[in-house]
Amino acid sequence: MADAMLQKNYSTIIDYTYPKIVEMGGGKTSLLKALESSFKKIDGGFEFDKITFGEPQKIYVAGKELHCIVPETLIIKTNKGKIQATYYLLATSRDNGNKWYFIETHKFTPDILKKIFPDFNYNLDIPEKTKPILID
Repeated sequence: MADAMLQKNYSTIIDYTYPKIVEMGGGKTSLLKALESSFKKIDGGFEFDKITFGEPQKIYVAGKELHCIVPETLIIKTNKGKIQATYYLLATSRDNGNKWYFIETHKFTPDILKKIFPDFNYNLDIPEKTKPILID
């Protein structure tokens, strides 16, 4: 998934996106167009330089799915220098861990969480969004 982001392979990014999000986005074709459009608008302003993932946290059972948090650190080149941002992905599996999907959690509200995951296990703690920092 990180390679797909660095290479701007939007189709592969969508393949790793939680299916309910793809459905809510109007399907793969529609979501692909929206993703390409949004990246074109910001393409001159920044570029992903490096993406790394931290250790997956504890796995929780949520209905018929598995859920866990995976820290993601992005180094982004901008006109003002490099920025480091840490986000938290919700990794989800519908087949006992054979295939995993990912969703950025920084835009989750309780209502959105309930709409996407009616069986969400609230023992899983979603960390607070951190503020990006300018690095050399």
